[in-house]
Amino acid sequence: MRAPGDAPRKGGFTLVELLVVIAIISLLVSILMPTLSRAKEITRETLCKVWIHNLTKASLLYGGDNRGVLPDMHIDPTQADPEPTRSPYLGYWLKAYWRDYLMNVYGIVRENFYSPCNPSWNQDEYFLNDWDAVKYGRGSNNHCIIGYIYLGNEPRLNAITLIEPIEVTRPLFAKTMYDDPYYRWIWSDLNRKLNGQWTSDLDSSRYGANHLNKALNWPKGSHFG
Repeated sequence: MRAPGDAPRKGGFTLVELLVVIAIISLLVSILMPTLSRAKEITRETLCKVWIHNLTKASLLYGGDNRGVLPDMHIDPTQADPEPTRSPYLGYWLKAYWRDYLMNVYGIVRENFYSPCNPSWNQDEYFLNDWDAVKYGRGSNNHCIIGYIYLGNEPRLNAITLIEPIEVTRPLFAKTMYDDPYYRWIWSDLNRKLNGQWTSDLDSSRYGANHLNKALNWPKGSHFG
């Protein structure tokens, strides 16, 4: 009931009411943001597992088409003598031939080569360019750089010395689908140091691990396939 002489109240909120609403909204946002951020992180990690599954499946399909032998993605099989131009670095350096082969034959798309947890690796200078020729002027070897590590059918991997004090009586990694290797995966996340650090002061997203605890500067987990 209005007191005699009071003017009727116009529609809308008072300043106090608006401030209360804003305060409530801010509180809700502060509560929900960590949950939403974690949900996005879980989605990215799930996609990362799917990408590794796709790459692993394509590699096994190739083996099924080639008497069980997994692809050696560090050489270009179209060359008469591919060994002299074998990719100088293991894992995430692949010959462009295999990039194109996986895409054209097994339906792998560009996004599958890079972890959603580290999307800045997915750039033309890595995926399309011949890295040796463009970056270092060392002549064309038709390399591309991807965001995962390929571990199958690489003879140099079975010649490395393990840090772990274990006795290995079988290959470390598989050359064929029928091997019984010590490590049973052929694709893995990228866990890489640059100058002794997992991240770079210049761009922490481009160097280091796909799944990184930046507070500790250390990988927080990996996916394998």
